[in-house]
Amino acid sequence: MTNLVVWKRPAISLQHITDNRRDEFFIEGTNRPSIWVIADTRVTDPSKISDQATKILELDATTYKKIEGHGYQSMWNLSIGFAYAGAVFPAMMTYAALKVLLSNLAPGEARLPTLQQIANLTAYIAEQYVRDGKKAFSEFPHCHIVLTGMSGYDGELAAMLVAPKEEYPDFQYKSRVLDLDVVHVFGDKVKELKAAIQHLQDEADETRLGLEPKIALELRIAAAESSKVGGTLQYGVHDGKFKAYAVNDSKKNLFLGFDLNAVAKQIGFDILLDGLM
Repeated sequence: MTNLVVWKRPAISLQHITDNRRDEFFIEGTNRPSIWVIADTRVTDPSKISDQATKILELDATTYKKIEGHGYQSMWNLSIGFAYAGAVFPAMMTYAALKVLLSNLAPGEARLPTLQQIANLTAYIAEQYVRDGKKAFSEFPHCHIVLTGMSGYDGELAAMLVAPKEEYPDFQYKSRVLDLDVVHVFGDKVKELKAAIQHLQDEADETRLGLEPKIALELRIAAAESSKVGGTLQYGVHDGKFKAYAVNDSKKNLFLGFDLNAVAKQIGFDILLDGLM
């Protein structure tokens, strides 16, 4: 389990940021409306397994067109955000499958899949892994997946929830559009986190720059008030293109609890990550 939060942040002028930003916040997606997705990094089953799990990831849908004499060439690309809360196995296996399938689309015409079509595919794949998981664990390993991207060709940002519909006797996964006029919270102690976010929003502190959900989850992680929520905070921003950010302690140069200096020694390259805090 984890906490996963999704909301739409309005455009904020660069001058407003200069006048009011809090130095400890890395600001992204500010000069136009953006969808934000945040999560903690803990995995529990039922007690803590790891505080080092990546739960916000980038996906790209790429379509190819056959060019006479040159084979297939990539023509169009769609940037998608993928985030999850709940069981790691079906979520990450779904992501791995989507990564391959969506990067190899060949419609033969000038078009990309819509976010709804991608969500339908996500639901189809996730359900297969959930059913496989039941064979191993004797129960359905639930997970909630949120996709962010362009709703279609109108350039509007949208978010889709892919989740189990338990009222169906055969346990189907379904997708639905999320209303971005409200903050959506998934995972552990949802009511409490929603209340904490609302409390921060009611205070109308302009220095928070529309990041109240991010602040509330950081405070929950720091307070260690839930055994299922912890580790560090990670986030992704979609403002036309999705970008996942590694948020950690820059003074210690950490990523998901891993020392980046030690990682660099293993691979022989320095690691450059945006959004380190």
